[in-house]
Amino acid sequence: MTPDQRLDAILSRLGDMETGNAQHHARVEGEMARIGDRIDTLSERVRIQNGRVTASEQRLLEIETKARIEESREVERDDKRDFVREKSAALVTGSFLVVVGAVLGYFL
Repeated sequence: MTPDQRLDAILSRLGDMETGNAQHHARVEGEMARIGDRIDTLSERVRIQNGRVTASEQRLLEIETKARIEESREVERDDKRDFVREKSAALVTGSFLVVVGAVLGYFL
């Protein structure tokens, strides 16, 4: 093999290596782009799920607040019922004592 042929062979081999390198680089870039697209898709899904979680948490807070308000109202109604019962009992007791006093006053 002559020196020119050897040089041509080396240059041909270098050209093949550059072509292989370029092809490999293109495959890597393509794969990186696909991975980037997948990451973007997953990020969007996470963002959507976070929005749903936030909305669910907000709804839960609203329900808890309504439950606390209703519980407070129920306690207030119970307090009013107890107050009315106590006053009714006092009125009945007072009326009974008036009647007893009147009867005793009549007979004494």
